[in-house]
Amino acid sequence: MKSKRSIRGILLTGLAITAPIYLTFLIVRSVFNALASPFSPVVILFFQNLNIRIPDSPWIINAIAVILTFSLFYIVGLVGSYVLTKKLLHKLESLIFPIPLVKPIYSTMKKMVSLFTSSSEQLYQKVVVVRFPDEKTRMIGFITGQTVLDREKYVSVFVPTSPNPTSGFLLFIKNSDIVDLPIGVEEAMKLIISAGMMEVAKTMDADLKPEK
Repeated sequence: MKSKRSIRGILLTGLAITAPIYLTFLIVRSVFNALASPFSPVVILFFQNLNIRIPDSPWIINAIAVILTFSLFYIVGLVGSYVLTKKLLHKLESLIFPIPLVKPIYSTMKKMVSLFTSSSEQLYQKVVVVRFPDEKTRMIGFITGQTVLDREKYVSVFVPTSPNPTSGFLLFIKNSDIVDLPIGVEEAMKLIISAGMMEVAKTMDADLKPEK
């Protein structure tokens, strides 16, 4: 029995160590291939036109293609930073939006990309503590904006789950029912991802009674 338990424990330990590494590798490889796919045929065509021997390893072709993709991102970002280009982009959007299904798909994709490319400090305004899901429980949340419900002003608060902060709950709370937490967004994220094990959990000093 003892040996069976030890074998099971060793297997579980090995799984716990290798699974995150393997899953990370799969995700990185998928992203790498996705970035390479637009320019891979171009790179192969370039080698063929110059009568250069195409490398046996596809990784070399993909690596060159990824560099070209990032170069394209940089050029588009550089050009897109000018006011004239922004006006042209808005004009282009106004032309394609009347096409059925284009506007909702494009707008959704644009918002999703902006969420991933923006830092947490830009997305969230302030770290707060709210009473959720009941009066006796407090959870960390991030103020994301303000809204009006029934002619009253409410603060929109995103309460992330732990240890995966990409999912959570959107709450609309009165300003008097939230408490500011004296830590930054990055510290709060570390606290949530670590399930409260980070050192910052021991240094917080907030009055958890909502201001009247």
